[in-house]
Amino acid sequence: MIEYYEIRKVNKEKVLVLYLSYDYEFGGTSKESSILNKINTFIKTNKVKWNGNKVILVVGGLVLGSLVLGKIDMPNNNGQDFNYVSSVILNHFDEDNNEIGYSKVELPEPEVIVEEKEETTIEEEKENSISNNISNNNTNKEEIVKPTPPTNNNNNSNNNQVQENKTMVTIYRSNGTIETLELEEYLIGVVAIEMPASFNIEALKAQSIAARTYALKAIQENKVLTDDVKTQSYRDKNQLRVMWGASFDTYYNKVKKAVEATKGQVITYNNQYIDAVYHSTSNGYTESSYEVFGYNHPYLVSVNSSWDINASSFLRETSFTFSNLEKILGIDFNSDTLVEIISRTSSGRVSRLRINDNYYSGIEFRNLLGLRSTDFDINISEDKIIITTRGYGHGVGMSQYGANGMANSGKTYVEILKHYYPGTTIKTA
Repeated sequence: MIEYYEIRKVNKEKVLVLYLSYDYEFGGTSKESSILNKINTFIKTNKVKWNGNKVILVVGGLVLGSLVLGKIDMPNNNGQDFNYVSSVILNHFDEDNNEIGYSKVELPEPEVIVEEKEETTIEEEKENSISNNISNNNTNKEEIVKPTPPTNNNNNSNNNQVQENKTMVTIYRSNGTIETLELEEYLIGVVAIEMPASFNIEALKAQSIAARTYALKAIQENKVLTDDVKTQSYRDKNQLRVMWGASFDTYYNKVKKAVEATKGQVITYNNQYIDAVYHSTSNGYTESSYEVFGYNHPYLVSVNSSWDINASSFLRETSFTFSNLEKILGIDFNSDTLVEIISRTSSGRVSRLRINDNYYSGIEFRNLLGLRSTDFDINISEDKIIITTRGYGHGVGMSQYGANGMANSGKTYVEILKHYYPGTTIKTA
């Protein structure tokens, strides 16, 4: 699924950047299923105003390759030919192509100049635009550059402030613009992209409170809020309209209802906002914050999440050829290579493994290979290895599929949050 696009100027050339969901299917040999046909259909359907000849494909922040005049020009996967447009790897999309959860891998961001708003808008009317250039403050500039985060000079740093009893949130958009809007409106755009709108309303309520808590804690700590997984993902109304299509009204109103039903509610521990992290799918148990982030929180401990086992996102197999592994890991690899999982955490996730004389943490190995989780098994065949993963995401805090499973079994959003963040209190901010 092509979620949205941008027209960028790279080396003085107009390039169409297509952002694909992580689980985009590239397979298929028929004309209808080919990537070129899908791109052409997207351009025609959305009336994209672009007359260039180069398309860049972005999956979860990773520039996967490019297409020039219908010819696929893919990088050789040696690690040095990849370019990144985000400082994180997005790897949390469900079967409905909705973005959920996140895990972080800090990477340098390339310098990219974005075209002015007039050339990136695909519809004549402003309300139908799905481009990211949504800030009126930048419409008269020839270039939009990513702003430098403001310094912490006072209690209203980052432009987040309270106006007329409403908390205003400033978002630094991934296209370089800055948008300020009311907290509850911002949360609709967060919940809509972080959790599938098809989920049970009680799960969406739980997600609303977790997202609100995360945002308010970030504001309290003078952190910059972005629209990607460096903080919390966010999509504006126009982007959601494109993503949901004919289901927009149904899904938007459902998410809005969940946010409004929990207005002002936050999760606290000792009267302080908690670190309200969450993930897509556990392996049957959540993980402690210490195992992933290196710090302890009494409310971020491993708890049972057996609801995830039946989730469609629970089990996956991924294969790598020996040559691919050699390029990724920088070591020789063949059918006689010794691969050993040395230890696992109490929740069953890999904490340490070795490949011949090379040792890796489970998190390091997952990030290098882009695995869905750190709970995995490895099997070696004659010319490749097959890795089976359980769960999706870092595993800390609330499991979103677990929350949906709890909601479907009759649990309320309060019960969901208290289960995944034990010892916490839900109160009105």
